Amino acid sequence: MEDTPTVRALLEVEEDASELLLERVPGTDALLWPLVRWPLARALSEEGLNVTSVPRKRPSRPKALVQHALGMVPTPVSSDRLKEAVEHLFIVSGTTRVETPGGVGNWLTDSYATALDERAAVVQDAPLRYGGPRAERPLVARTWSFSRALRRVDQRTRLEPLAAKELSQFDSIMADMLAPFSRQLSERLRSRVLTQVVYRVNRLPHVAREFRGLLDRTHPRRIYMQTAAYGDRSNLIRIAHERGIEVAELQHGWIGASHAAYNFGAVMRRPELLACLPDTLLTFGEYWGEEIRFPGRAVPVGKPSLEEAARAAAPYEKRPPRVLVVSSIMERERLISVTQLLRRQLPDHWQVVFRPHPSERATVNELYAALLDDGIELDVRSEVNSSISNSKAVIGMVSTVLYEALAFGVHIGVVETDLADHYSSAKMFPDRISDDSSLALFANRIAFGDAPHSTPEANVWQSESVDSFQSFARS
Repeated sequence: MEDTPTVRALLEVEEDASELLLERVPGTDALLWPLVRWPLARALSEEGLNVTSVPRKRPSRPKALVQHALGMVPTPVSSDRLKEAVEHLFIVSGTTRVETPGGVGNWLTDSYATALDERAAVVQDAPLRYGGPRAERPLVARTWSFSRALRRVDQRTRLEPLAAKELSQFDSIMADMLAPFSRQLSERLRSRVLTQVVYRVNRLPHVAREFRGLLDRTHPRRIYMQTAAYGDRSNLIRIAHERGIEVAELQHGWIGASHAAYNFGAVMRRPELLACLPDTLLTFGEYWGEEIRFPGRAVPVGKPSLEEAARAAAPYEKRPPRVLVVSSIMERERLISVTQLLRRQLPDHWQVVFRPHPSERATVNELYAALLDDGIELDVRSEVNSSISNSKAVIGMVSTVLYEALAFGVHIGVVETDLADHYSSAKMFPDRISDDSSLALFANRIAFGDAPHSTPEANVWQSESVDSFQSFARS
């Protein structure tokens, strides 16, 4: 698949290998470019590809105070209490959560951490409840929360922001770094990039202090860090590398030639910047590492939660007449229109369910009010596998769910957009929906046709995922 103008713009600058990209954050040892890279990529995508950011819905003041209090209260699951050596340390956000009767799980890490048992610990940014109902506690006992440390970071950042002299130096470096992108960035987006980077830079020394404390207490041999390649944790990776600790990233979603976080130019192979990247990407399968320009290695390990769900799924003919439409936050109005038309073209006994992107859940009722008015059900469950396994078809534009659907033997329709060829190739997904006529044909095929004959390409999803991971963990 092809890359995008955003990736090409970043690679062009990085291939020049300018010394400017080796600049440090004033007053620190941290490299600035890795902190700039992802906010810049998001802005370039929004300007050139009509990829809009979903505004976050801020919690009410009472709810925010409760969240702050929960983060500050010392509990047995606070990472401050983790004071034992662990060979394998998982560092995650806590956003890949799965709610079960037995507790709150994490589909990204649970199977792997459980397999490693006492040799592993999971530390997540999000707060953890302790002492309440079993369903609200961590499913994996060796899970701790970094939230109390992050609250201390918030307090210190307010008290000790970047000094005026260093802020002036920072402004000068940022002006030079963003200069090559002046034609692609509006003033609004340039300002947003600066705001996001200033936020990261102000927190940098305080996050580093807490992270060093965690490493002092745990002495891991290897860290498995969520979104390690995105840059926001780049200074933590550098600190880990200084201590001789290897860093791997567990793939959490779609990656490919058009994903800016996983494609790097020549300058990122310079030792200073290479130290800010994970050594290894642990991918869902060989397919995911084939087209990216990543200076480390890619090792396929699979996705345990998907593997288990696909194995347990009912045969196609025993599933309910149900179509799952998945959002990817792109061209929202087009996808709403496709969903509404699909509802009209399918027989009445068929159910059309719309699954918003995780970033849309907080504002889903506002974003998709038109679908609710048409009686279309919204799927906001945390775990997508059960939604796919209870469907006979999946429709989307740009989503990892389309690839996950390959493992369940369902009909898969891709809504054609300017981005479709970048994210979901016609070779792997031949059923394309380009207009009302092609949608009608797809609707007729799933309603009155046979089960799909396509089978997942073997290299998309690595089999025996836990065994594959353990093999890597032993290396």
